[in-house]
This record gives sequence, C-alpha cells and structure tokens, in this order.
Amino acid sequence: MKHSEEDKEYADSIDLNEELALEELELDAYEMTIGSISLGSTQYKFIHMNDIEGKVNQKIEQVKDLFSIDEDMAFILMKSYAWNLDKLQQEYFEDDIKVKKQLGLIPNITTKLGTISTCNICLNKLAEGDNLSCGHSFCVKCWKGYCEALLEPGNDPTQGRCPHTGCSLRIPMSFFRKCIPKALFSKYKKVFYKSFTDGNKTLRWCPFPNCDYLVENVSLVPIEVNCKCGNSFCFSCGLPNHLPATCEMLKKWIIKTSTDGESMTWILAHTKQCPKCTKPIEKNQGCNHIKCCRCGHEFCWVCLDSWKVHNYQTGGYYKCNRFNEPDIKETQKREKAKTNLAKYTFYFQRYDNHEKAEKLAIKQATSTDEYIKKLNQRCSYPISELEFLQSAADSIIQIRRTLKHSYVYGYYLDNVKEKELYEHLQGRLEVNAEHLHQLLERDLSEFYNLDVAEKKRKENFMKYKEELMNYYTVTKKVFLLTPSSSLINSVKG
Repeated sequence: MKHSEEDKEYADSIDLNEELALEELELDAYEMTIGSISLGSTQYKFIHMNDIEGKVNQKIEQVKDLFSIDEDMAFILMKSYAWNLDKLQQEYFEDDIKVKKQLGLIPNITTKLGTISTCNICLNKLAEGDNLSCGHSFCVKCWKGYCEALLEPGNDPTQGRCPHTGCSLRIPMSFFRKCIPKALFSKYKKVFYKSFTDGNKTLRWCPFPNCDYLVENVSLVPIEVNCKCGNSFCFSCGLPNHLPATCEMLKKWIIKTSTDGESMTWILAHTKQCPKCTKPIEKNQGCNHIKCCRCGHEFCWVCLDSWKVHNYQTGGYYKCNRFNEPDIKETQKREKAKTNLAKYTFYFQRYDNHEKAEKLAIKQATSTDEYIKKLNQRCSYPISELEFLQSAADSIIQIRRTLKHSYVYGYYLDNVKEKELYEHLQGRLEVNAEHLHQLLERDLSEFYNLDVAEKKRKENFMKYKEELMNYYTVTKKVFLLTPSSSLINSVKG
C-alpha cells in the first residue's frame, strides 16, 4: 500500500517526549472526570479444572458417608441443592424418598429386567446390560447418540432422563462415563464443577468452548481477562472484552442493535399516523391525497384532516395554507425521534467500521506470521528481530476492538465536558491506529524478493521497520497493552 508524503512527514516529525508528556497530562485530567469507573491494574490468576476436582470430590465423599449413598446419587443431590449441604441434610432426613422422587433418583415406572430383547428406539437386538435401574433398555449406539446430544451447547447433561416415554429416572454419571468417549466425558464433569463455583463471585469460567480454566479475581473490579487458551473476555459479564464500554452499556447496545427498536424510531421520524386507525404511513408519491391501506380512510398528508373537506369545489383544499398553531408536544416528539435516529446512525456506523477493521486485522495477523517465516527463511533475519511485526499486528486487533466499543461508550456518555476530552483522546488513538494499520497492510514480499539487491532490500526493510516501530511505540503509549487496557486508562505510559 502506498503512503502519501504527508504521512511520511508526519511520522518523521513525531516527538515522542512531547507526545508522552501531553498524554500524561490528558490522562490526569481525564481520570479526574472518569475515576468512578477507572479500572487500575488489578491482577488475576488462573485455576485449572483439575484443581477444582479435588475440592468437589471431598464434598462428594462427605455426602456419601453422611447419607450412605453411592457417588452418582451424591453428585446429583449436591448439584440440585447448589452445594448447600445444610439444606440438603435437613430435607433429606425429613423425607429421603420424596427428595429422591423429585430429583428422578428412583424410577417412577419400571419394566422387569430381561423381559425386552430389542432396543426401544432402533428395534435392534440388545446386548446384556444396556439398561438403567428402571429396566427400559436401549442399544449401545442409541445410548451413545442420546448422551452425546445431551452434551450439546444449551443442554444440561446432568438433567438427562431415561428416553422412555414417561420415565423420569435421571441418567447417572457412571452411565455417561460408560456411553461416551473420554474426551466428551470431561464436558459432563465440567458441568458439575461449574455448579460448584457458580456461587463464588470471585471466580468465572472462561466462556470459550472446551477451555478448562477459570479465573479468580478477588477484588471484583471489572477487568479484561486474556485466558491461557487465547480467548479474551470481561470478568464481570463473561462477554468478549468491551472496554471502555461498561457491561450495562454493552448489554443495552446489543439489545438496541438486535431488535427492531431503531426501526420503530425510524418509523416515528419519517411517517405519520392514519388519523382513524393510527397505522404508520410513509408518503411515497407527490400527491397529498392519502388513502390508508388498512382502514381505507382518506386524508390530507399536510394537515391530516379528512379528504372530504378538501374538495376543491368547496374550497376546502386551500385551507391547508392557513397557519394553525401546531401541537408542540407532537412536534417535539417527532424532532426528538429524528435526532435520536441520527445519533444512533452516527455511532453505529463507526462501531461497525471498527468491527470490520478488527476482523480484517485478525486475518492480517495470519499473513504477518507468513511474512515472518519467509523473511527468516529467505533472508536469514533472526526471528527475534521480526517479532515486532507480530506484536504490532496483535496490538492493532486490540486497538480496533477498543475503538469499536469506545463508540458504545460515547453513545451513552452524557457529560458534555467529559465527552469533549474523551472524544479528543479517542481521535488521537484513531489517527495513530489508522496509520499503523496501513503500515501493517503493506505487501512485505519486496523485502524477501531475491531479484532485488541484498543491500537495497535490507535498507528498505530497516527503513520500514523504523517507521513501523515509531508508530507502534507512540500508539502503544496511547493504548498500553495490558490485560486491563482501555481507552480510559491506556494513555498512562
């Protein structure tokens, strides 16, 4: 990608000391206005699922000994009672049969074992032992398919019941272990472990599929988490990282962009209601004679009066040119709708632009990795001297994501003075991000083109590296790459 002379002059004229000094002053002023949601540098730690397993097993052993029951029943009882042993103990000793029936731990209908020789689903011949204590039998293949279906996203496999019509018997853990592959069984166990930690507000499981890590944040301060599996998410809500927008802002934004709320705003701003049935009508022709397609009422688009009194023979049509005091409330309501629609469109377009740029940056990161390999193999550049490319590529993804959510934050920000300073910092980051992104999108094949003299190749590459590193350094100072980085506190160098 070619760059203008202005871009190059701008890069050459950057004074890093002045940049950083100015950013420090801006940060101090900004944190004074936004300190209530400043996130600081809170640390967190990772806990693997295996570390939780030991604590869970201790609880299960305690329940087994207390009630003289097996492991399957102990797991279901504790999960069903949210690991509240006191409550479970009280109700279990009052009426254990009632508790077991309610939870499906004893069959409500049974079939005598050995009386059925075919699978109730596929009608194939049964092998020995393909049944639960209720006696309803199914073949190994059908059991496997049924249990695996219970492990699909959105299902709770621990709530799985016998597939026989009317049978409420819970499928025990030991039966799952027998029916499904070992890799899938870890998903089943994770459901129990997650229920064990759900009541602890300092813990949150990584929402990425098949990730076995959870994060501990004892401070409960909202933070961005970069999990060991590579996934990034917000500790408070579990959604993808969204700073500087708060969790509530993002939730409202998601609802706003995923429902027809803005369509209704557009209708209010660009249509008028039929005076008879109130159906919204958009004028699509030049004539002011409107006929409602719902109720058939005919009226004037200008004054909304019945068209019957607009008959030109009676002179009614020309009454529209006489000024009548407007309904102030209705006028204000319509103007407010237009303003709200314009505001939403402005912020959504910029949000959408950065979201698309973020997706392209993710693809670009893969290309950058390929460039690094080719530069290393063809030109013998050490990998350590090429890591700046990948660092810059990774940073632009984070910057685009933050800029994307900065428009969510700006949409809901009402404080005028705070908004002016915020938009100034936002603009500074966008300027640096745009040029950095341009540099990263450059075709680097010229630097390992063996048809070009080696000296020339190296000179051009070092010049490119210097320019990229300058912009990367400045941009990084505006957006410090830390797990809790955000536009709010990122300018602190």
